Amino acid sequence: MKHWLITMKSFYLLIWMFVSVVASAGEFLKPDQAFVLSSTPDGVLEWQISPHYYLYKDRIRVSEVGQKRDLHLMWLSQAEQKDDPNFGLVEVFHDQVRVKVTDTKASGAPTAYEVTYQGCSEQGLCYPPQQRTVTLSLTNEQAVTQPSPTTKEQGLVSGLMNNGVWVTLLTFFALGLGLSLTPCVLPMVPILAGVIAGQSGKLSSKKGFVLALSYVLGMSVTYTIAGVLVGIFGAQLNLQAAMQNPWILAFFALVFVLLSLSMFGLYELQLPDRLRNKMDALGSNRKGGQLFGVAIMGAISALVVSPCVSAPLAGALLYISTTGDAWLGGAVLFVLSIGMGGPLLIMGLGGGRFLPKAGMWMQHVKAFFGVVLLGVSISLLGRFLPEYVSTMMWALLLLAYGCYIIPNTLSGKWRRMQLAGSIALLFYSLSIGSSSLAGSPSLMTPLKFFGTATSNEDEGQQSALFTRYDSVLDVQNQIARANADGLPVVLDLYADWCTACKTMEKEVFDKASLHSQADRYQFIQLDITDNTSKHHAFMESLGIFGPPAIVFFNSDGTLSDVTQGELSEREMLEHLDKLR
Repeated sequence: MKHWLITMKSFYLLIWMFVSVVASAGEFLKPDQAFVLSSTPDGVLEWQISPHYYLYKDRIRVSEVGQKRDLHLMWLSQAEQKDDPNFGLVEVFHDQVRVKVTDTKASGAPTAYEVTYQGCSEQGLCYPPQQRTVTLSLTNEQAVTQPSPTTKEQGLVSGLMNNGVWVTLLTFFALGLGLSLTPCVLPMVPILAGVIAGQSGKLSSKKGFVLALSYVLGMSVTYTIAGVLVGIFGAQLNLQAAMQNPWILAFFALVFVLLSLSMFGLYELQLPDRLRNKMDALGSNRKGGQLFGVAIMGAISALVVSPCVSAPLAGALLYISTTGDAWLGGAVLFVLSIGMGGPLLIMGLGGGRFLPKAGMWMQHVKAFFGVVLLGVSISLLGRFLPEYVSTMMWALLLLAYGCYIIPNTLSGKWRRMQLAGSIALLFYSLSIGSSSLAGSPSLMTPLKFFGTATSNEDEGQQSALFTRYDSVLDVQNQIARANADGLPVVLDLYADWCTACKTMEKEVFDKASLHSQADRYQFIQLDITDNTSKHHAFMESLGIFGPPAIVFFNSDGTLSDVTQGELSEREMLEHLDKLR
């Protein structure tokens, strides 16, 4: 009896499952209901995909009616990997897919295009390929824009979108700590060190920490405002790039020169008496005014001294532009900047302990930081001046400082140490000055111009690894020609004011391992020094916030990857190996 009941239950269960399948088969949506296609005249196609349905990425094609030539598609949505029962491991889209159609032969007139696509249901039904006709008005200018690629920064964004606010803020604080050790942030260290060294009297740890905190909070205000603006206006806002105008850089270079003169005792930096008296009347004192000035210096440094966009900062900006939340944007960049200021706070806390307090040593220390501030000025000027000019300026500065510290007041072992330092500076300054005069300026390897003629020829070849253009349209034409020749494309975004860009040129792009690949890839460089509106639009379309950035295209013109921030030689070669 028991076995009979089990058998009957199993029989009814099978009947119920069969009926359910048959009923569900009748509930499958029509293709136009499962995949709702819409288009805009400028060439953006969008599918709204019903739940439990998906579209195959490689089955989406667009061609002009009556033509067999498939047009280039730029994906504005990210596909997902799926182990499909029909086609194996494929890329599919759920919920929504957006794609930009470009046609280099388009005239701008309304033209009929045939759109082909295919999708399936998660319940097992696979639709035959669908064909629809849409009317688009494409132009060559629209083919210039590129989609937002899948980058490491977007991986950070996708991971944070699912976390709470506190997790997000802690994550960006940790990223700020990592960002504090990058070359784009380190130039702010000597500025704060100069402020600390310029204090009169005994500098306690508390006072040093308060000075550093004022500097960091000033820096944080700038980043917070930038975060709010990016949250409101999106990725097209790039304050740091806008601040790299040669006139602006020259003005702030002059400011740092004037600040350095105070370190040499030519004048005392203080507020005017009239203004200081008013501040005293309001309950403020000289200390308050001094802290405000340090905060202003921090705010300026965040915009002017550190113009490069590294991967953590790019990820933060991308996250903010994705959320569109101005308040969260400000909070994210505030905690990021506080993390960046961590080493500066430590330096301020220990400033009173590690810096000399009295005696002739203090005058030498103040002179040293005066030279450091002059060096910051030269670094700013070097962003738009020819390299041989900035190198010669460094040579003259170090030569003058080497002569200044020739021992004349010290005795004993300190005198010998000072003499050794003076000789080393004089030799180094003469070396870099000679390299500039020889036409091979270099701060890191100043004696390389003594090489043979063969090495000079090699350097000339290496300098041509990237072909540089300043026009977005010229770059697009070069990419199209490379695609026609079946070559993958490596596009580097460069600017004269980007110190990390120049570092990569010397430490990565000059490597023989890359030059040996020159015949397998098309290396193109877009110079965005002038930061025009077209440069801005191009970076915005790629989700790029500033240089250094490298865009990798496959031989068929599809986007492979985009990186922001500095790359090592190994990382560069790994990206090249992924291109097809």
